[in-house]
Amino acid sequence: MNDHGHLEHPSPAEHFGGSEDFDLAAVERALGEVTDDDRDGRFADALSTLASWLSEPLTSRNFAHMPGLKRSAMAGRRVAILQWVLRPESFSGVTLEKVAAEIGVTPERLHELSAEFSRRFGVRNRLQVSRAASVAARQKPAAP
Repeated sequence: MNDHGHLEHPSPAEHFGGSEDFDLAAVERALGEVTDDDRDGRFADALSTLASWLSEPLTSRNFAHMPGLKRSAMAGRRVAILQWVLRPESFSGVTLEKVAAEIGVTPERLHELSAEFSRRFGVRNRLQVSRAASVAARQKPAAP
């Protein structure tokens, strides 16, 4: 009993003579399961790949011949494409044509850029359509 008149119960580890540290992560790895460390590493790799793609116009020698403002504009377009593919609702119902105009490209080029992003990262949104479908939709004559 303790000072307050309550029974004290030893911890199971104390009762059974102590405890040993158990390497659960080693067991998970041996069973082929993904551990928190694996997840963290994969997430960091994915972010690094995405950041490299976003900043490529600013960091790659392939773009060094272009003026800095043009490279900055290209990097900004990539940010807009990323947002449009991942969260199209963030554009609050703005049409594809308006998004394209805002980032300084044609709707066809916006399709090309978003398709490039989708191929590279394996992500699409429900609003993405083929370039041909987009062109055909804009070329339909207005109903009388």
